[in-house]
Amino acid sequence: RKMALELLDDLLSVSKDEDSTLFFMGTIMLSLPQEASHTYLHQTTAEVFDGQQRLTTLVLILIAAWKISLGVE
Repeated sequence: RKMALELLDDLLSVSKDEDSTLFFMGTIMLSLPQEASHTYLHQTTAEVFDGQQRLTTLVLILIAAWKISLGVE
C-alpha cells in the first residue's frame, strides 16, 4: 500500500509540473506464444513475466480514478 501511494503521489506531482515531460516507471515485459510471433496484432493474450506488480498497481489506480470520476465509492 505504501508503495502504491508513493507511485500515485509521484504521478500527481509529475502531472502538476509544467516542465516535466518524462516519467520513467520501469519496464513491463510480455511473452507471446511462439506461434503468435508473426500475428502479434491479432494476439489477444500475452504473459507478463516482469512488471506484474507495477501493472496491477496502475490498473488499480485507474479503476479508483474512474470510480471517483463517476461518483462511485
